[in-house]
Amino acid sequence: MNTKNILRPGGTFRFVLPDLEYYIKEYVDNQSDSAALEFLKNTGLGIENRVRGIKGQIISWLGNSRHLWLWDYKSLELELKTAGFIEVDRTAYHDFSDPMFEKVEEKDRWENCLGIECRKPD
Repeated sequence: MNTKNILRPGGTFRFVLPDLEYYIKEYVDNQSDSAALEFLKNTGLGIENRVRGIKGQIISWLGNSRHLWLWDYKSLELELKTAGFIEVDRTAYHDFSDPMFEKVEEKDRWENCLGIECRKPD
């Protein structure tokens, strides 16, 4: 994990990403005929239109910010601990251990998402 390599000993890693568990519950509770389509659109796992031509492929390649993998807390906690992080905790907006995070957190990024904070051992 590159983040662990660049963090100083005792450094904190805090991040927010789409929450697989939230989207699965939303899908299961959705009684509409289009539940699967909505799940694919909401998670970004589905691609409505395939890019065509060189220009489309370049734009897709350079501007690609899609998540290619979704996580829930349990599986990501295991991955982070396996990578050597400690104090892996689920977090919420503005629930940080270091006040420096206040400078970069944006409330709208936390909606329906999974926040995690962990630390590199000393």
